[in-house]
Amino acid sequence: MGFSSMFSAQNSPIAIDFGSSSVKLLQIAPGDSPMLLAAVGLRVPDELRSDRDRRLEYLEKQLPRMLRKGGFRGRRAICSIPSADTVIQHMQITSADGIDQEETVKMQLSGQRGMSPEGMVVRTYHVTEVHRDGEKLLEVICFAISREAVMRYVDLLRKCKLETVGVHSEIIGMVRAFDQMQSPPDEPMACTLYVDMGCTSTNVAITHGAQMVFARCIQIGGQQLDERLAKRMGCDVATARAQRISEQVLAGSTAAEPAGGAVGVAAPEAPDAETVEIGHSIAEELSMCLRYHQSLFRDQSITRIVFLGGEARNITLCQNIARELQLPAQLGDPLTRFGHKRSLRTPGLALGQPQPGWAVVCGLCSAPTDL
Repeated sequence: MGFSSMFSAQNSPIAIDFGSSSVKLLQIAPGDSPMLLAAVGLRVPDELRSDRDRRLEYLEKQLPRMLRKGGFRGRRAICSIPSADTVIQHMQITSADGIDQEETVKMQLSGQRGMSPEGMVVRTYHVTEVHRDGEKLLEVICFAISREAVMRYVDLLRKCKLETVGVHSEIIGMVRAFDQMQSPPDEPMACTLYVDMGCTSTNVAITHGAQMVFARCIQIGGQQLDERLAKRMGCDVATARAQRISEQVLAGSTAAEPAGGAVGVAAPEAPDAETVEIGHSIAEELSMCLRYHQSLFRDQSITRIVFLGGEARNITLCQNIARELQLPAQLGDPLTRFGHKRSLRTPGLALGQPQPGWAVVCGLCSAPTDL
């Protein structure tokens, strides 16, 4: 083994979160006390967010600069595929020896969504056993991504001289970011609702301890809020977004000190009509998620919400959703578990402040390298 291989093996792969509005790169030195080695964030220009081809062309130029600026080590990379390119679906499949679960899922997806079984990459996660009409079935969560979409990102990383060693959905990264937030063995297992609110969508997961038992993507995000604000203000969406962000109360100024990777969500000022409307829409969708979870696990109720994503900085929005669901809420801060040198430079990331938008890339650092 060469010196470079020995050195890189001590660090995590370079984790890359290809979000719709921003791209985040992060690398850690794992261990009992993991250390942050490098981190860089890049905002994607508004005009590129809905055009995947142009966005990938832009990132092909920007990623090498980000790698140099952050001082990342090694060439191994692990990335998330945007939710817009991912099918997330709960399924109940036959539980019997000799049956390939992923092939069964592919055939069902082919029939339900018209996806070619050969043209998709599928991962399944066991949830629980269910009984229907006297038959024992397996409840599974299916994540399906077209091979063409996967190869676009693998090719992008190859052009940037990176070797792809893992590809995951955003939700898997989000959940893995809080593996350490588990209840002590002598306490009841925590049932957590994770709500990752981004620019164009909201990713949802429910976990029992570290096990994911529910996942869904809701097609509501900050962009819808900005569009409604722009209509009221008589301006373009970018101006409305800038105005909204400038007026938001930062989480750190209204929250308790971080504890276990999350901070409490405090009550903010009275919300505007657009925030109330968007919050109500998200809360209604989350209520359906909770009802589905309750149908599978009648004796286990959600004990907390952890808000994540860039839109989680909108404390008013988080508080409205938590109030409608009547659940205690926290603002997730996945970076609190990483130590770092004071001299570390992290362009696009302000250390020392809650960073709920960095959950996916933090979780990718410890996700399986399965390619």
